[in-house]
Amino acid sequence: MHTLDPASWTRWRQKELFDRLGPAPHELVRHIARVNAADDPAGATAAEASAEFLIDVRAAMAELPAAVRKPLEGRLLGVYFARGLGCSAVTDVVVHGAEVVGCVVVLDIDVLGTRKANAWATWKENKPFSSPGSRKLSVAIEVAAQDLRRNAIQFILLHEFGHVLGTAGQFLPDWWIDPCELKQASDYAFLDLSWQIDAGKRIAPKPACSFSMRDSLVFYGSALLCDGDVIEAYQALRSTSFATLYAAGNPFDDFAECFALYVHTVLMGKPYEVATCGDRPVELCDSLSVVARCAEKYTFLEDLLQTTGALSP
Repeated sequence: MHTLDPASWTRWRQKELFDRLGPAPHELVRHIARVNAADDPAGATAAEASAEFLIDVRAAMAELPAAVRKPLEGRLLGVYFARGLGCSAVTDVVVHGAEVVGCVVVLDIDVLGTRKANAWATWKENKPFSSPGSRKLSVAIEVAAQDLRRNAIQFILLHEFGHVLGTAGQFLPDWWIDPCELKQASDYAFLDLSWQIDAGKRIAPKPACSFSMRDSLVFYGSALLCDGDVIEAYQALRSTSFATLYAAGNPFDDFAECFALYVHTVLMGKPYEVATCGDRPVELCDSLSVVARCAEKYTFLEDLLQTTGALSP
């Protein structure tokens, strides 16, 4: 998002991290509405969060490890609230001329209004599979005692903060640049683990990470797969180095999903389990299987968070 008034954004960074919260500024709302116009003519609108919602957001952020919060200090302008995003949250970069001012995260308070952690994760994971009136998958990202809206917000923020931190180094290309500006895949340490850049400057999975259903995994819009495709999709996922089905979409979500699960399961010791619903549930994915296929990426993240200055602004 290009801004003509960078000072209106940099003043947010003068606040403490947990106080950079509020309704999405008008300039940001207009930008999101333009981006979403083709899919949602109504567009996004700024929203005032309730006191209870603000408490949940602050608590979700406060629980994050210091190694995650510290690099956000100089890069995150704020976490803002809106309606009509068409998804749970979005992250964007604010640019003035050629200078990156910082990153913004926007949460949709309607999507998150009543959903607790496991209900939200289940809702999201089922989106690519159409089967009216039935649930195909069940996802657990919290134990029963911690199955709270606050922890749904926390997991979403981890993904979005992954996007924020993905702008902090040269391990991914900047998502907002023209494709003609892309370098070789080997110039981007994280991207090169699963992705390639062809002669036409198109980013695609390496052959070992490509699978036939990948292009049909639609999380926003009409589902292209049915509940009968669930097990086949997860079997295909096991042969890749992607943490989740959502991660297979592009290298930026690949990094954000891997980052979210690494912090959630490894650093914070929380669960991640995906299974089919019904009388005979089939376990499809858990934190250990993600560790196995993402071992190289988890090592990359461990080194990144431990390297002094690696994520400095």
